[in-house]
Amino acid sequence: MRPVGEDLLGYLLNALEEAEQAQVEAMLGQDEGLRQELEEWRGRIRWLEAAWKVPEPPPGLAERTCRWIAAVTAEQSDGLPAEATSWPQTPLVNSESQSGLGEAGQSRVEHGSQPQPEQSARSWSDQGGPAQPEHRTVWHGPENLWCSGWTGSGEFAAAGAEKAPRALKEPERAASAQRARVVEDVGRLTGRSSGWRWPDLMVVGTVSLLVALVLFGAIHSSRLRHHITQCQENLRQLGGGLIQYSELHQEQFPPIPTEGPLAVAGIYGPILITGGFVQDQRAFWCPGAVRQGITPIVIPTLAQLEGWKPEEQQLVLPRLGGAYGYSLGYVEAGRYCPPRNRHRSHFAVLADAPSPEHPACQSFHHGGGGQNVCFEDGHVEFVVGCRLPASEDHLFLNHQGILAPGIGPDDAVVAPATARPRLPSVGQ
Repeated sequence: MRPVGEDLLGYLLNALEEAEQAQVEAMLGQDEGLRQELEEWRGRIRWLEAAWKVPEPPPGLAERTCRWIAAVTAEQSDGLPAEATSWPQTPLVNSESQSGLGEAGQSRVEHGSQPQPEQSARSWSDQGGPAQPEHRTVWHGPENLWCSGWTGSGEFAAAGAEKAPRALKEPERAASAQRARVVEDVGRLTGRSSGWRWPDLMVVGTVSLLVALVLFGAIHSSRLRHHITQCQENLRQLGGGLIQYSELHQEQFPPIPTEGPLAVAGIYGPILITGGFVQDQRAFWCPGAVRQGITPIVIPTLAQLEGWKPEEQQLVLPRLGGAYGYSLGYVEAGRYCPPRNRHRSHFAVLADAPSPEHPACQSFHHGGGGQNVCFEDGHVEFVVGCRLPASEDHLFLNHQGILAPGIGPDDAVVAPATARPRLPSVGQ
């Protein structure tokens, strides 16, 4: 049987059974058109690949982020008030100006006071003219900073140099704390394995869960339709065997004995196997029933079955008809009549068997959604519910609402393999 689109989807998603996967691969190697159809399905689900892959951050993102943070931090520091992060530029002070301040000036210097510009001017004029500029490192400013600059004197500011190291403690401490904060922020950024946050992960997880639910729902639906299709093919083979049998037996389907240990509906299976009307044993087993836990057996011939002991026969009776139920026939004028082929398109002769414990309910082979039914003319339909669409006849019960032969030739009753054609009483 050629795979349908659902089989190809399950093959792409690796959702088929091993045997089904191997079968599809074998057919792909032989059928060029099937390979083209597979590529079409692959293109239809290509958009899902983005949901299966977790995007990686671009290369160098962490390094660029650190550089950007450092630049922004520096800009913000330049824009803060002077007393927080920066120090005002003040006129450079030489040794003569400090010595000329006396004790009061020295006291102001020690406490970080800013010398007045006119005091510095007087110190320079006392030397008889402007001094040659000379590069010196001097101490200045209210925050007691060391700096490099051009002084108006050739002498180094020794007094300021003595006071500066002690005064540098507070600014250095603030600068060190700021650098530590920057390094800590950079470390947190570069220490992350990825740029994902918890909200991002939650969104991605939710989307992935929804995609998985949709895919698994589609896979389950595809598997269910595949089982229904294969089951219909089985019923067509069995229905063809019944029609061939009726053509050789005056339009009579395989009869069910009314007495004896083999007087059960499932006897049609050994009859078809004995006459060679069905060659493939797998046709008796619905894949949905096997998935529900029913273990297939080899359907015996009539000669094999009659040669077994009664206890051995009892073991195989529930599986004589495979996973399918068979028509019980009907009662007319108080006499039992075996099922007859009138080639009607609305009269059921085979179907997915109902549960022996719940014969009034539809079959459980296909998830409880319905069952496949083979009619007298050989066509197969999937019927939802227990009523036949054309006649509104109950598929598993007769007109009296019991599991027994039909009341008249138009009352179809499909029974499980162990059902016996007992005649209904007059009071029923």
